[in-house]
Amino acid sequence: MIGSLPDLPGWFSVGEWAFWFPILTQIANWWNPF
Repeated sequence: MIGSLPDLPGWFSVGEWAFWFPILTQIANWWNPF
């Protein structure tokens, strides 16, 4: 998995965000369905 919060400065480039954001969204939805 990833380390701490993914929104920490310098951890992700724009391209990495484009790749990870949908995955992180799915994980968040699985853990906390709203």
